[in-house]
Amino acid sequence: MGRLLHLNPADIFPFERRRQALFDRLLNRHALPLRGLKCHTLPLSRQRTHVIPVLSGIVAVALYAAGSLVAYRMIGDARTHSKALRLLTLGAIAFHAVTIALQLGGAGSLDFGFFVATSVIFWLLPTILLILREPVEGLLLAVLPLSAIALAASLALEGQPAPLDISEPEFALHVLLSLVGYTLLLMSALQSLLVLLVDHSMRRHRVSALMRLLPPLETMETMLFKLIAIGFALITLGIILGAWFALGSDQGMGSEHILPSLIAWFLFLFLLVGRRLLGWRGRAASAWTLLAFGLLAGGYLGNKFLLEVLVGG
Repeated sequence: MGRLLHLNPADIFPFERRRQALFDRLLNRHALPLRGLKCHTLPLSRQRTHVIPVLSGIVAVALYAAGSLVAYRMIGDARTHSKALRLLTLGAIAFHAVTIALQLGGAGSLDFGFFVATSVIFWLLPTILLILREPVEGLLLAVLPLSAIALAASLALEGQPAPLDISEPEFALHVLLSLVGYTLLLMSALQSLLVLLVDHSMRRHRVSALMRLLPPLETMETMLFKLIAIGFALITLGIILGAWFALGSDQGMGSEHILPSLIAWFLFLFLLVGRRLLGWRGRAASAWTLLAFGLLAGGYLGNKFLLEVLVGG
């Protein structure tokens, strides 16, 4: 009886043996060129425990796709589909949250590899957008497809495992503040792209259908600097907590992303001071925002992609 309990389904059902053999041949024939990149091929004994995040992830991706379609249709009529867009986005982030919670693992140590980290950031994006009392339909048009792609990638691909110990409250708070601040600054970068688009259209005296979906340029610029200010404050607190934790522990901090992160921090500070003292706006402010966030993204996600996917094995 004990032996029967340990039987592999492939030993009982012939179609399971054929399916496994076919998948192994395909995997060997089309080997991925990236050393740390591989498909989620779980043993059959573990497939049942992973079916819930996969199913919830598929539902979330479908809802993100439906929301993207509704947001695209709102370009023609911004008022008709606004409620449907928010309901679809709310459903997507709920199922996305279930997927992330199961992907991250236990409460003391999280599996925070590149693809899961990207998925978390692109879950926070639409979540924060729904909380904001601002006209965000234009941003949702860009964010929802990106969230779907990030979630699908986290389900289908994985890099080198990157366990993150959050048992220390100071470090856990550092991670939380840094993630939310990073997400807000990413949102400001997307907002700056929309500002550049509207500014370009106004200079050419062209009013596109997309511009009817977006608020006035002044409103967009005000929202841009609100996002930068809050994101900058959270990132600053995260850096302080991270430095404090590193000084009091043997773990230290990842030195590979400190320099670009500090340069990005000074650029955001420079941008906020320029806005306050010199009234920077429009193309200049958007260009500085994109440059600063590019350095921040390269220092964090760029390094994770390099070390965990391209190099890691």
